[in-house]
Amino acid sequence: MSKKDEEKDEAKTAEPQPEFKFQVLQTNLAPAIGKVARAVATRSTLPVLSNILVMALPEQRLRIVATNLEVAIVAYVSAKVEVSGGTTLPARAFADLVGTLPDEELLKFSLKARTETTTIKHGAGKKKGGEINLRGIVANEFPLLPAHDIVLAKISGDLLAKVIGKAVPCAAEEQSRPILTGVLMHFKKSTVTLAASDGFRLAVAHLKLSEPVEKECKFIVPARVLAEVARLLGKDPTVTININANKTSIQFVGESTEVMSQLIDGTFPDYTQIMPKKHDTQVTLTRKELLKKVKAALVFARESANIIKLSVESDWLGISAVSAETGDSDDGIEVAVSGEPLVFALNGHYVLQVLESTDAERVVIRGTTASSPFTFRDEGDDNGDLFVIMPMHLGERVPAPANAAAKKDTEAGSTAPATDAAAAVPAHVTDVAPVATPA
Repeated sequence: MSKKDEEKDEAKTAEPQPEFKFQVLQTNLAPAIGKVARAVATRSTLPVLSNILVMALPEQRLRIVATNLEVAIVAYVSAKVEVSGGTTLPARAFADLVGTLPDEELLKFSLKARTETTTIKHGAGKKKGGEINLRGIVANEFPLLPAHDIVLAKISGDLLAKVIGKAVPCAAEEQSRPILTGVLMHFKKSTVTLAASDGFRLAVAHLKLSEPVEKECKFIVPARVLAEVARLLGKDPTVTININANKTSIQFVGESTEVMSQLIDGTFPDYTQIMPKKHDTQVTLTRKELLKKVKAALVFARESANIIKLSVESDWLGISAVSAETGDSDDGIEVAVSGEPLVFALNGHYVLQVLESTDAERVVIRGTTASSPFTFRDEGDDNGDLFVIMPMHLGERVPAPANAAAKKDTEAGSTAPATDAAAAVPAHVTDVAPVATPA
């Protein structure tokens, strides 16, 4: 061997080996990045939280993770892994770049430890392929996710998404009372019950479990997290629900995606206290017919705090709304009425959400007086699912809100809280441990 050849061999030996090396299809990688990107921190003092963790695993798949320390989303993608390892890449740049590459393109990734730069080669087989170089942050700086070793239940993804869809819209959005921004999940025997209230309405939904839980337990999960669970795992055949040993965080595991979140600490109001025990008027009607009429009434009601007026007669439900600027609407549908005639007003937007959250053919509305809570149920429902909406006061002006959060609720058309129990919730709730621990 010549001296020149020996120098070439020494140069090859001195070159650092890649920390990982793998190949993956763009059509598999791009959706996974899109899933986890929703958990990327938008404002954080830790730069690594603006990145996505990419781990090439020996079992020929990628583990892609993002977290803001409160919520974490994990996605798994099939890949051809030649060298296992990992790094973190800037989330926005990574998502945008991969999204611009052609579908079905084979992407070749490699990482050099010296510069923590990931090279993405694409366009193989073309006259001249392309190359992208992304600088990242070392993987060991990414927060560690807690283990969730306690299995609570296994539920069909579509059934879980259905009950989530009923409860989540009724949770509060403003943060002045953190408890009400969450959804209570109550596991008891062979049933899990979801309950949510923003102080103006209440939703209660039940789901039967295939196996009874070992021990009764209650957790308050942020509503926005459950919305992500429904969106990401709603089509999975089975979703496993786990908690960690300290019972401070919860995990939802689907086929190729995991969602985990810290739990809200505190006591959820006893919503059973405000569920009406009796009624004097019952109206049974076709859901789709009422849905169309409410949408029409909201064209005018949206300019007057979403107030729609409902008039119950012998076999008729009148639906009307008035706008000082646009005009008015006066319509109705044929219904089956049991009990006394009644005239009352509700927030039409709330009614619309109730009707859109179920696929029942017919619904039942029950009430006692124009100033007492009204309940909505699916006809023939055996689970006990219901919605409670507080009425609005006809002919009265909505009082001026004391703060911006109250103003938002007032503009939504609410004049009174849906539950007295909600008023008992402490304004301050102690902080809980983050779902991820900074490394």
